[in-house]
Amino acid sequence: MKQALLVDDSKSARIIISRLLQKHGLEVLTAESGEEAMKIIETNTPDVVFMDYMMPGMNGIETMLKIHAQPKTAGVPVVICTGNEGEGYFEEAVSHGASSLLSKPPSPEGIQKALNEITHVLKQRGSAPAKPAAKAKSAAVAGLDPAVQQAMDALRAEFEQKLAALRKEMAAGGGGAPADLEARFKATHQEIENAKKAVFDALVKRMQTQQSKLIENIKALLAKQRGDTINLIKKATGRG
Repeated sequence: MKQALLVDDSKSARIIISRLLQKHGLEVLTAESGEEAMKIIETNTPDVVFMDYMMPGMNGIETMLKIHAQPKTAGVPVVICTGNEGEGYFEEAVSHGASSLLSKPPSPEGIQKALNEITHVLKQRGSAPAKPAAKAKSAAVAGLDPAVQQAMDALRAEFEQKLAALRKEMAAGGGGAPADLEARFKATHQEIENAKKAVFDALVKRMQTQQSKLIENIKALLAKQRGDTINLIKKATGRG
């Protein structure tokens, strides 16, 4: 990484984070708003973006969605900077495309952690082409029941098409207001999570059914063995 774009409406935050990033050898471009960040991106492609969440105008999530809607910056990792804590907030940021989360006020340790995570993300992208990665996902669940596997593959393909269509619409400028785009991304993400849960529940139910059948078969086998043993004893003692 050589260049970072820092987007924050706080002058003091821009100064502090810029200095911390410069200590890691990064050239830092700064913007006071999401709107200004989009203008900078027209002529620059940063290696990483540090984005404040709460800003006047477009917030960090909205700006990140616009950045990822641009073909040349679609793969640029974004670190969301916020004073909000908790796993729930981190998961929300990641679900919208963030690669890491930086707590404010920033610290050298926090910057180092974020840069380490970004480096890891970039290495994974560089060493794992899209198609082999998709095969790896299928291989990871290759042991599932064929019917469940087929359902999961169909769901994955369906939602990848939905997200691709939505990104294409965003890039073409036909996606509506930022708030509408965020709502649609959230709705699609929730739909994906609901579908995953449905497949998981179906898998659990199928496993429970198979387990019940196995238990019944074992009981039947034990009963037969018990009956055969009793018959052998009767024959051996002359009672059969």
